[in-house]
Amino acid sequence: SQNSAYEFFGLGSAQNIENISIKWPNGLVESYQNLSVNQSYIFEEGSGILSTNNFQLSQPKVFPNPAVSEVNISFNSSIKKLRIYSLQGKLLLQNTYNQKAINLDIQNFADGIYILELQAETRSFRQKLIIQH
Repeated sequence: SQNSAYEFFGLGSAQNIENISIKWPNGLVESYQNLSVNQSYIFEEGSGILSTNNFQLSQPKVFPNPAVSEVNISFNSSIKKLRIYSLQGKLLLQNTYNQKAINLDIQNFADGIYILELQAETRSFRQKLIIQH
C-alpha cells in the first residue's frame, strides 16, 4: 500500500497553529510553532519548511447523490474530462468537456455504486456516485 504525502488538519476557528511536530522515519523529531492557518506547507526532513502557499481546497459539487435520473456537476474551473467506473474498475462512460457545469443523464445506468472521476484544468477528483432509480 501507499500513504499520501499530503496530510490535512481541520482547525475549526483557530487563528494559528500553536505547534506541529513531525516524527520522521529515522527518529528525528522537528517542531514548528506559530504557523498560519489556510496554508499549505512543504517540510523536508532536516531542512525545515521549504515553501508556503495559500491553500484553497475546492471540490466539485455533485448533486443529487444518490441520483435517480440525472446528476448535476459544477466546479469553479473548467471540467475537461468525466469518467464513470464500476467498483471493479471497468470504465463505463467517458466524456470530454470544457465547461464549469454539467448535467449528466444517468438513466441507462443500473442501480448501484460507481466511481465518478473528474479531470479539471490542473487537478483530478474522484468520488462515490450512488444511483437509485
